[in-house]
Amino acid sequence: MGRFPIGPLAWIILTPLATVPATAAVTAALTPAFSQSYPSLEALEAAAAANPYCTVHISIGAEAILGIVAANAVCPDGYVLAALSPGLLNLVPLLWLLSRRVEIRRAAIIASILGGLRFVIPSLAVLTLAGGASGAAHKACAEACAKAGEPLAILTGDGEVYMAVSSKAGDPQNPRLLPFVEGKVKVTGTHRMNHGVHTIEIKTVAAAT
Repeated sequence: MGRFPIGPLAWIILTPLATVPATAAVTAALTPAFSQSYPSLEALEAAAAANPYCTVHISIGAEAILGIVAANAVCPDGYVLAALSPGLLNLVPLLWLLSRRVEIRRAAIIASILGGLRFVIPSLAVLTLAGGASGAAHKACAEACAKAGEPLAILTGDGEVYMAVSSKAGDPQNPRLLPFVEGKVKVTGTHRMNHGVHTIEIKTVAAAT
């Protein structure tokens, strides 16, 4: 009886010990504004504006009174692929398919399927949502995030992002914008700049014709 072929399966089990920190390191290099704390919002905004690779958007909501702001980065596809590249290690078990031992090839098939799923699914998710994604999948994701409390924003034709705010405490604006996710709207209201972020206190919002 031959030895149990632990090589491919051990690889796929241990791979996250390398891929997770490697992906984190590449992501930190691409978005250094996210990798440290800042003494003030102005310092964070300056770091975000100076980010050399990706465009960092800062969203200021009610949680800002606790010193917490939300931010997201929009990166060119090439940089996104670079951040995902450590995941290619999940595909190494494919090499064991060249083994002459049947049991190793069987284990390699299982490990390759698991590794493929581990690499392909996150890659498809990131590439689908990266860089101004749109469509049904992005709409469903945006709706789910909005219902979970993430603030919706209004993107203008020239690429400016406007955060919907209210002068009333405890008056979230997501319910007003949720019906128009992934659609074009006509909004009237009061525009202000808040720490370098465009905000609008909505008076009316309707689907654009």
